[in-house]
Order: sequence, then structure tokens, then C-alpha cells
Amino acid sequence: MINLINKNSKLFLYILIFTLFSGSLRKWVFDSKQAGNLIFGLQLILPLIILVKNSFQISRIFNNQYIVIYLLYLFISAINPLNLTIYHGLIGVILHIGFWLLLFYYLSNRELFQLDSIIKIIFILIIAELILATIQYTLPNDNILNKYVDVEKVGSVALVGTSVRVTGTFSYISGFNSFLVFATLFIWVLVKKYYPPFQIVSMACFIFYGCLISGSRGSVYLFVIFISALVYQQWNYLSKFLGSLILPVIFFLTLAAGSGSLGFQTNLNKVADNFSERRQRGRESGEEETRIFGEFLAVYNFKGNYPVLGIGIGSTYQGAQAFFGTSEFVKEYGFVEGEIERVVLEGGFILLLFRVLLAFVLVRALIIPLSLKFILFLCLIYFVPVAFNVYNSMFLALGIILVDNIFFWEGKKSFYAKKNV
Repeated sequence: MINLINKNSKLFLYILIFTLFSGSLRKWVFDSKQAGNLIFGLQLILPLIILVKNSFQISRIFNNQYIVIYLLYLFISAINPLNLTIYHGLIGVILHIGFWLLLFYYLSNRELFQLDSIIKIIFILIIAELILATIQYTLPNDNILNKYVDVEKVGSVALVGTSVRVTGTFSYISGFNSFLVFATLFIWVLVKKYYPPFQIVSMACFIFYGCLISGSRGSVYLFVIFISALVYQQWNYLSKFLGSLILPVIFFLTLAAGSGSLGFQTNLNKVADNFSERRQRGRESGEEETRIFGEFLAVYNFKGNYPVLGIGIGSTYQGAQAFFGTSEFVKEYGFVEGEIERVVLEGGFILLLFRVLLAFVLVRALIIPLSLKFILFLCLIYFVPVAFNVYNSMFLALGIILVDNIFFWEGKKSFYAKKNV
């Protein structure tokens, strides 16, 4: 059993490291488009590789009737006669199952994960990623560190105010934004593992700074929501060292307000102004409201001709379209971007109901505070794309696994401690 625990801990770390640095290989090491596609393809099927490698444990997943029925429906949708090719459907199965297989694999083998040993490594990886992002923010958009994999495809390097929207080691902006969700969840781990107050506050401030320089309003909002829930849920513990938190807070405020000669004040003001400008512009144009409520309205007023079963999974995925073509039914529907709308278009409202059901089953099984369960449930059913954004899928899954596993083992320690009293 100890060997299995060590193996799963290493696999978790390998997935995290590959997800963190696969983008850097694509944009800084390999110029070949074929090599880049191969690396991204490996990222896409990473959950399946892990499961096949651990075939002696995968059978436990299929004790869960919900995941079995969901997988059967995915295969039925993959051979939907409205789909352009079977290849679209097979890619669709990988897209729609990867996140859930990884989470339910963990839940089926929770006692075989013990992730305490890799917390310090994760801590260092997060700091390194944020330091790189901080450097990128100060550099011009044509600097090699701000390179995209295929800048011609997206037009140009995105800006927030007069500065770049940082990408870290990732190919595009979305990868770094996904990483920030994982980093924010990691703060829960630091609190639950009773890390020193200075380290917790320092990490939280640095991650929040990372959210601001990303230019992502969603990352900032999720950070505020997750941390607010953390303070509420862990107040009894946090209040014990409230006095200790004063020193790091004073340190950061002093650094921001009194170090103008070193450029900190100017830089922080610039970060705040750039983000505020982007947020204000989005509000005035109505774009922010559309991002929040647009998908709900699109699904509520769904205009597709096949609302029950959809036109076949994988049909809207750009990667499948690039290799195998685009279905006439996709063209007929018109432009579609939001994940929930794409889920209904591909697999009908049946697929959407499966997604809601699996999200409920998942969060119910997690051993985490109720407030965090509620937030994660909303993220899974609406706010965080976990099918068509592979980085969101991986980082949210890894974040959930890490937090749940720490709560699981800390709960066991508390149980045995009380039992031995």
C-alpha cells in the first residue's frame, strides 16, 4: 500500500509539472507545429494515460453507476449520425470524460493518495511561476518571454492597459488563468497544514498580484470568493494568530506605500490602474455582464434544432475541425463560444443534465467544508469550462484533489488523536 501511495503522489506531481511546463516547450523549445501538436495532444489525453498505467486501480471507478452511464452516453453521442466523422466523436469522448475520470479515479482510491510530501515542491513551483509572470509584466509585448505559440492565430499579444497580459510558462493567457485557480486553492492547503502566518499571507498576496497582472476578472473574482470562504470556514483557527498576521500585512503595505524610490509603488499603481481600466471598460460596453449571464441566456433561449441529443460530441472542437473539417450543422448554428452552450449543441440537454448530476455527486463525496463545496459546484456547472479548456480541466481537478486529500488525512489525524485521549 505504501508503494501505491508513493506512486500516486509522484503521478500527481508529474501531471502538475507537465501541465505547468508543456506550454513552455511549445513556445520556447520546439518551433515545429507538429511537435507542438504532439505535446498538446499528450496534455489532452494525460488523464487517460495515467488511468491505463494504473489499470489495477481503474476498475474501482466503474463501481460508480453515474460515471458508467455518463460514459455510455458519450459513446452514443460520439456515433451520432449528425456528427461529421467518428474522429470528432472520439475526440469528444476524451474532452468530455477526462476531468471526471481523473476526479472519480481519485475518489475511488482516496486512501492511496497522501500528498503531504509534495506540498513544499508545489509551493516552490507556484512561487517560480509567479516570479516569471511578474518579470513578463514589465517587459514589452515583443520580448521572447511574452511569446505565444501561434501569435498569428490570435492576432497579437493581449494587453491590459499598457502592459502585457502575462502567460507564465503557458502557450496562451487561459493557461495562466487556470493555474491561478489551482494556486488559490493551494492557500486552503497552507492553512489546513498550519503553515506560518507570514508564509500564508505572503503567498495569498503574491497570488492576488498574479490575478491582477493576468488581467483576468474571473481570476480576481474567484480569488476573492475562495479566500472569503476560507476566512469564514477557518475563522476559529485564523483568529488564533490574527495578531501574527498584522506584521506581514504591515510589511506589504509599507512596501507598496513607502518604496517609491525602488519602483514598487509605481508598479503596483500601474497594476491596479490597468486592471481597473479593463474592468471599467468591460462594464461600460456590457461585455462583463454578457460574460456572466450570456451563457445562461444562450442556453435558456437555445436556438439549435437538436436540443435533446445534440449534433454529436467533439463537433465544435477547433482541434477536430482543423484536422477533420467542420460539420454543416455547426455552421448552420453559427458562432458559439461558451462551454455550456457548446455542451448543449454537441450532446443536447441530456449531456448538460449529466454534467450537473456528476458535479453534484462529486462535491457531495468530497471531504471539504460545505462553503467550498458550494463554490466548486457552481464552478463545475457554469463558471469554469472543464471540457473544452484542457488547462482548466487539469488545474481544477488537481486543486480539488489536493485540498480534499489534505482535509481527508488531517481529519483522520484528528479522529485518532481524539480516540487516544
